[in-house]
Amino acid sequence: MPVAILGKRVTDENEGKHYLLFSYLAGSFVAASSIAFTRSLTQLEGNAFMLALGIVVIVGLWKFLFGPWNPRIKVAVLGTFIFWIAVDILQKQDGNAERVAMILATIVAAVPAGIWCFLFLKQNRNKITTVVLTFFAGMLSTAPILFYDHVVRSGYDLHFFLFRITPEHFMRSSKTFVTHALTGQSGVISASVAATVVSFILVGVIEEWSKHWVVRKSDKATFSSITDVIQLSVIAGIGFAFAENVINPNYFIAFIKDYLIRPQTPQFLPFLGSVFGRAIITNMVHITCSGILGYYYGMAFFARPVMEDDRAQGKRHQLVAFLHKTLRIRRVVIFKHVSMLQGLVLSMGAHSMFDTMVSLPEVLPGNPQTIGAMLGMSSGPLNMINVVMLAAFIYVFGGWVLLRYLFKKRKDVKEYGQVLNQEVFVPAQNPA
Repeated sequence: MPVAILGKRVTDENEGKHYLLFSYLAGSFVAASSIAFTRSLTQLEGNAFMLALGIVVIVGLWKFLFGPWNPRIKVAVLGTFIFWIAVDILQKQDGNAERVAMILATIVAAVPAGIWCFLFLKQNRNKITTVVLTFFAGMLSTAPILFYDHVVRSGYDLHFFLFRITPEHFMRSSKTFVTHALTGQSGVISASVAATVVSFILVGVIEEWSKHWVVRKSDKATFSSITDVIQLSVIAGIGFAFAENVINPNYFIAFIKDYLIRPQTPQFLPFLGSVFGRAIITNMVHITCSGILGYYYGMAFFARPVMEDDRAQGKRHQLVAFLHKTLRIRRVVIFKHVSMLQGLVLSMGAHSMFDTMVSLPEVLPGNPQTIGAMLGMSSGPLNMINVVMLAAFIYVFGGWVLLRYLFKKRKDVKEYGQVLNQEVFVPAQNPA
């Protein structure tokens, strides 16, 4: 027996060394390739074909990061990748003051992220490996929108064999589209408002789909209930908000420079106010939207057992029945697609609505700050309601109440088990 135990221990140690080596090499390779491609963009500026080819390769490497490995390996791969990207970002900073600001921004952003994770982990415990993996994945889900923004700012053209693409800024392209489609002329207020809405719809679509995609690729094998899906989607949203707060120069880095580094005397109260507002409001927007999509993704993921439970309780899905009768497609397949479509529309719509609400005062003439001012009222109770504060109240308190409700729903808490493939589930040992 001792020999057998020793042999198993040696095998486990060897496997551990192998997985660490593979994870380090894989994460380092993808990071080095991404960094090299980003640095070579200036040399490739005139070669639209090579730029397009490079982007295709980077997308392939990005998908490789979320390969078919167990959570422990994925954590190590993503952690290695993030480490090298962080080192590269620090090296690019001009001077020690910039590096200090970046490091402080990371530390400050980590505090609210940790608090949010703790609050939502209390709803349903998951293995720490799965939680760390999902947080890392959420951080990396910022890459598509950040990379697109970098390409836009650089003004690159992309040539994909038979067609050429010139990426444009969301706001600029939206304004052009809306102006020509709705008015035929520029400088019209309604066109500016519509362009803002269209722009933020595009941003909401990309950001919510990116967070959802990394959850699908990271945690699929660990789901045993709808609550699991909601919780891990929320953790991905927290990871996204953390990375956004650190990387975007207009957020925590700007707060540290404007209130702590540049003034002769540090201004702690304005700094804490800005950090608190950003940490509470924006984090909760990402958390709420990710949680909504996570709920509907959970419904789609456990479509068969959910439909069986509903049938046992006498509940009917009229739309599913209608589409089944009309299209002759299996009910479970229709239920999955309908659930996912609901989740995508609601989460992306909620995200876009928040961005639009907080940006409208800047778009409208006179920069009206209250609901009454936006409606042209000179007095009345609506002039006491600040647009940004209303949006913050809806998403912070409303989002918290909504997610608490979803975490407590009987259907969501029930342990369905784990999926082996699209049709077979391993039932939970102690079903709710």
